[in-house]
Amino acid sequence: MCQIIQNKTIEVGEVAENGLRLWSARFVYDQALNAHNVIETSLQRLKVRASNLLGWTMTLMSGLIIAFSLQEKHQFYLLLMLTPLFITSYLCVRVLQSTPWNYYNLSASEMDKLQGKFESELEIIEHLILDINEVNDRNSVALKNVRNYMQWAWIAFLSIPTLGLLLLVFGSFYKQTDNFWINRFSRSNDLDTKLVEGLEKEDSIP
Repeated sequence: MCQIIQNKTIEVGEVAENGLRLWSARFVYDQALNAHNVIETSLQRLKVRASNLLGWTMTLMSGLIIAFSLQEKHQFYLLLMLTPLFITSYLCVRVLQSTPWNYYNLSASEMDKLQGKFESELEIIEHLILDINEVNDRNSVALKNVRNYMQWAWIAFLSIPTLGLLLLVFGSFYKQTDNFWINRFSRSNDLDTKLVEGLEKEDSIP
C-alpha cells in the first residue's frame, strides 16, 4: 500500500486495515519454523561432539587398562585415573541415546482438516504457529537435558589432568615422607646397635 508523506508517495507495505495481521502471522511462522530447525541442528552438533569425546575417552581408557594390567605397584592410582573416564563415557552414552524428540510436519490430510476447521489463511497460520511453538518448547527441554549431560562430560574429562597432577604431588610428598621416616628409623636402629655394642664392651672388661 502507498501513502503520501511530506508530499511524497512511498510504499509502506501492509497496514492494519488491510493485510498487516496476515503479514505478521507469516513472519512469526517463519521465525518459529527457523527456531525449530536451529534446535534440531544444535542437538545433532551435541551428538557429534559426544561421539568424538567418547572416542578420545575410550582410547585413554584402553591405554590405562593396559597399564593397569602391567603395573603392580601403582594400580590404585591408575584406578583413580580411570574413574573420571568412566564417568565421561557414561555421560557421552547418555547424550548419544535416543532423545525424545518432536518433529514438526504437516500432512495433506491434516491440512484438509485445518481447511475444514478454519475459514482463512490467517487463522490457519496462527494455529500452525501455536503448534510449532509447542513442539519447540518440548524440544528445548530435551535439548537442555542433553546439553547438561555434555557439559558434565567435559567437566569430568578435563578433570583428568588436574587429578593426575594431584596424584603426582601426593605421590611425591608421600615418597619424601616415607623416606624421611625410613632414614630416621635406620638412624635410630644404628644408635641402638652402637649402644648395645658399647654395653657389651663394658661388660667384657674385667
